[in-house]
Amino acid sequence: MSDPALRRGWCPSAFAPMESGDGFVLRVRAPRGRLALATFAALSALGADGLEVTRRGNLQLRGFARADVPGAQDALAALGLVDGAARRETPCDIWVSPYAGDDPSARGDALAVHDALAAAFSASAIPAPPSKYAVAIDDGGVATPLAPGVDVTFRVDGDRVTATSSGSSTPFAAGATADAPAMLARALREVARKPVVDGPEAWRPPLGVHRVGARAYVGFQPPFGAVSSEGALRLADAAGRFGVAEFRFSPSRRIVAPASAEAGAAAFARAVDALGFVLRESDPLARAEACVGAPHCGRATTRTRDDARALVAALGDATPALHVSGCAKGCASPSRRAFTLAGAAGRYDLVLDGTPGDAPTARGLALDGALRAIRDVAMRRAGEDARTSSYEGPAHVD
Repeated sequence: MSDPALRRGWCPSAFAPMESGDGFVLRVRAPRGRLALATFAALSALGADGLEVTRRGNLQLRGFARADVPGAQDALAALGLVDGAARRETPCDIWVSPYAGDDPSARGDALAVHDALAAAFSASAIPAPPSKYAVAIDDGGVATPLAPGVDVTFRVDGDRVTATSSGSSTPFAAGATADAPAMLARALREVARKPVVDGPEAWRPPLGVHRVGARAYVGFQPPFGAVSSEGALRLADAAGRFGVAEFRFSPSRRIVAPASAEAGAAAFARAVDALGFVLRESDPLARAEACVGAPHCGRATTRTRDDARALVAALGDATPALHVSGCAKGCASPSRRAFTLAGAAGRYDLVLDGTPGDAPTARGLALDGALRAIRDVAMRRAGEDARTSSYEGPAHVD
């Protein structure tokens, strides 16, 4: 592995790892956004302390010494996650619904389109896309895997596939499943890429036990996306005992586990809850984002995840939409939050209704000061909301 392949301040991949404060970081894409339990457990054992599920639904491993990176790449190839011989991997995100293949309301086969695109990339039949390029495949079912940053959306309806670029409602190409690679190649050559300034949150699977068609699923989320090696092994063991064969990922940090029976789904959900994963929308941790922070990231000067947990513990059910970032870069989330803390020189700048890179309302806050500021603003906003919502409208008449 040559030094140019070791990147700093870059979105890493398996063959372009990024140097960070705790060593090198590798990121891999799960084929079809899915991993068998054994693969998930083996992957988590490669990193220094488990793995991270990214906001784009990828898996990230941290803490590699320079000399250990080639061995980790070989291990990823042995797991079938990358092409070790060609030193190649799928070069962009291809998002499908975590229910694709099971959803009776789907109008077409999203997995077939995904596989056609992945095979074309493997054969170098599609030009290399730019950084952070993303493709979504919408089968018309219960879940649309869209998120800020989608460049091209394929919509599947029976045997027909249409391709639409970001910011447009008119397809630029149409054809059959086999034509999808040519459509994407055309987009990469001819369609101007539109930067995403801001947008809606990514679609996220529901938490807890839920059904799609006749099948039961469990939706859950690792707090801040982080899963320790021990936690991953215990999670995979519980999944196997309760009839879950794989984990499915979406363009969020949430994981969907398809169960073989509803009783197994309920039992697995209890195990997930006991292991400390987020299982309920009401869990305050479901509203908090935090990057890895110091000392793991060389740019960060604050222990973001420790601080985020402390804030959530103090705020409890009153925890707002919160983002704790180690710097102004905002790797954990590009979206606006009601409250954002951006680390700077060991303290935090407070941004309201914005991102870490926006102008702060207050600077240089210690954690206790940030907590007081969040409570003060939240209380003031609650009072304003109460005043503006005092009119309840006409009485309901049966």
